[in-house]
Amino acid sequence: MPTILFSQGWQWSDHFGGPGWDYGRIGAIDAAENVYCFGSYAGSGLDTYYGMYIGEDTLQGSRAGFVAKYSSDGSLEWVLNCVSPTASFSLNALVLDTVNDQLILAGGHSASGTIGSMSLPNSGAFIAKVSLEGDCLSAFHIGTESTSAFGLALDEQGNMYLTGLIGEFSMIGNDAIDPEPSLPNTIKPGPSFGRRS
Repeated sequence: MPTILFSQGWQWSDHFGGPGWDYGRIGAIDAAENVYCFGSYAGSGLDTYYGMYIGEDTLQGSRAGFVAKYSSDGSLEWVLNCVSPTASFSLNALVLDTVNDQLILAGGHSASGTIGSMSLPNSGAFIAKVSLEGDCLSAFHIGTESTSAFGLALDEQGNMYLTGLIGEFSMIGNDAIDPEPSLPNTIKPGPSFGRRS
């Protein structure tokens, strides 16, 4: 019979969820081994609100997102709700900005929404900055209502790279992007946004 070896011992686990569908991802682990998770949850349809349970908190939303911080011993430090009261809100990417000690989030929403106490009007793709203590520092739109951000990365100089979907003519920064329908486009925000590739 073969021997199975594990390189690490089990540290901790946690469960979150509710009566609808939900998923979570690990976005980053910092130098102190704190874990930053993000994901989405939803009821059976728009305007069907329900609670997603995480630690002692209950998040309310119809199709919403969340970000949470767990300490290295598995204790929930904080959770931040990302919600659009009358539409969907997706949190698709999270990176840890170690230069500025903050998280950067990206996603999309189909109507006005909030990330913690920060409001996002209208709809479309967004980028948000969240402190390591769970406070939303800033949030802003990129593109128009048919855009959504899906992938996010930072390089060593702090330049941000973002991928997403643009379904119709959009303005991103000072650049006009007119994609072929239903084809994903890649944009590179830095000092200003780049062209699609």
